[in-house]
Amino acid sequence: MPVVGYLSSGSQESDVLRLTHFRKGLSETGYIEVQDRGHTGRAQTNGDFMQFHLTYEGPLYGSGKNDPRPDHKHCIRRKFHTQLKKLWSENQTLRFLPHGGYVNAPQIDPTIPRWQGLALRFQIGNYHFVPLVMEELALSCSLDILFLRPDPPGNLIRSADIDARLKTLFDALKTPRDAGQLGRCQDPGEGEDPFYCLLEDDGLITHVSVTTDMLLEPTSAALSKNELKNDARIVIDVKARPVHMTNGNIGFGA
Repeated sequence: MPVVGYLSSGSQESDVLRLTHFRKGLSETGYIEVQDRGHTGRAQTNGDFMQFHLTYEGPLYGSGKNDPRPDHKHCIRRKFHTQLKKLWSENQTLRFLPHGGYVNAPQIDPTIPRWQGLALRFQIGNYHFVPLVMEELALSCSLDILFLRPDPPGNLIRSADIDARLKTLFDALKTPRDAGQLGRCQDPGEGEDPFYCLLEDDGLITHVSVTTDMLLEPTSAALSKNELKNDARIVIDVKARPVHMTNGNIGFGA
């Protein structure tokens, strides 16, 4: 079986876009790139999208206009931040891709890492946010959610607050619109500057599917009767894909 390799005297940072085009060209001629999928949690680029998984376990309370629960949402947002921070540090495309000139931001040096440029632009209160899926990058995402909860499987209709609980989850996946949505968490904690989020806005979600099943073992956070009632273990299969290819999103759909 023929094998094709790539040698370069440049750095990983300088070769990101070149390698992306190189892989795309090989794929179009019929070559298959062998990838190690044994390391869970690492994003995989699969032709048309980048795929990875986010998880959460603990209480998941419903929210709405009368009770927006900003503190609770930010606690969940912090769980996702830790996972997304690891994703940005380990995925080669995200780690080395420069901010570039894909958007009119003359105050941003286009050669600095993208996460750094985004952190400078998405400042809310004392936080510097780094969203992964953004409208100006022409990116969208789909979410396939496994939702384990204490109710029997299929009991979706009788769970009157299921939509409110999912709203809490979606709000925790996106960047807050203003400091009021941070609740009492007005200052980032250790390791939270910058703060990583999945979405700039939940309007960028183009598909959602939810599979519910019974939670057979309570999470370690469910200590009270109310927490047991609202206990949840969630696995989110995320697929981020370009709406159309641009220089800014080329690493998501090579």
